[in-house]
Amino acid sequence: HPFWTAYGLLLTGHSSAPTSPVAMTELFVENLKAFQAGEALRGEVDFSRGY
Repeated sequence: HPFWTAYGLLLTGHSSAPTSPVAMTELFVENLKAFQAGEALRGEVDFSRGY
């Protein structure tokens, strides 16, 4: 899709599912620890799948 290479366009993920602040915080902390350890993140977009 042209949006993937459009200059100056920032695409962000969107989730319409209701999520509790506690669950969001837990996921953030989990992903922060994984990032710092050089591990895969939960919920990361796989661009090779074409979306």
